[in-house]
Amino acid sequence: RPMTGPRHDLRVAVLTLGPWARSMCSCGMSAALLFEICVPLFFGVSLQATAAALLTFHGVCWLLFDIDFVTLWCPAALALLVDHQDVLSTHAIIAALRMAWSAAPLRVFLLLAYTVIAVIVAVTVYDINPKRRELLPFSAYPMFQEAPQLFGKDQAMAVLFRAPMAGISTPEPYYLRMHALSTASCPGMKNGVATLETVDERLMVLAVPPRRARNASEAETVNSSSINHEREFGLGCGTSRLVCNVDSSCMMPHIQHFMQALQVLRPSDAWDPEAMHRLLQAHTAVEAALRSCPREAATLQHLDVSGTGGT
Repeated sequence: RPMTGPRHDLRVAVLTLGPWARSMCSCGMSAALLFEICVPLFFGVSLQATAAALLTFHGVCWLLFDIDFVTLWCPAALALLVDHQDVLSTHAIIAALRMAWSAAPLRVFLLLAYTVIAVIVAVTVYDINPKRRELLPFSAYPMFQEAPQLFGKDQAMAVLFRAPMAGISTPEPYYLRMHALSTASCPGMKNGVATLETVDERLMVLAVPPRRARNASEAETVNSSSINHEREFGLGCGTSRLVCNVDSSCMMPHIQHFMQALQVLRPSDAWDPEAMHRLLQAHTAVEAALRSCPREAATLQHLDVSGTGGT
């Protein structure tokens, strides 16, 4: 996700850390999952400490990933900080469950069963299992579903380039990339180029296709066994899709160079500082070119990337 200032420098430092980054990221994501699972238990210990931990957790998510849950959760967390009622203590929770059970036992049983199953599924089926399968409706984490293995031949990507207006830096609305790249007709919802027509800042969304073509049976197996939201734009191998609200001709050489740098990378290069530096430099060059491009009506283009080094 595009960022500026200290957050940009921090992300560059993490991305170019090398092999140490892999262990650090694995431990960090496991700790985040464990924290979210244990939050309900923390409420019975200390409301104030839980509120402070939630604000810290979502603040780190904003700092590193540009996912802004601080805005959503800040009012509730602040209320917990100043609320000294004993409504969320272990005793109060048990008393409330007993009262609810006596009033509607079947409904409470179903809710508790759903909660237990959802926790088990979240831990064993989707987030930790390498097969990355979902079991809806018990697991529903599309907003956190990113590329399971960067730079793999089967991995497609959707990359957003932004030139924020001076003095204004807002998080990227989630799924903006997928809406901009979509060619489906959805009445009442802006899709495709219409998504960028009313955006003031300069934007470009680039769909990077997988490097290895699949046969029909293999594609059907992949789509049925996993949910990969970066593959939703449905491009074939060797074809890229570009949606932007600027004149893209002035930055096309930089786009081609970025595609070349991206297509030759292997999964192991994600932990190679030099390889990541080269990719980030190409990314920065595209962003710089985007800032100088004149604003135009949003357009959709298809690019042939079969000759950029992918195999």
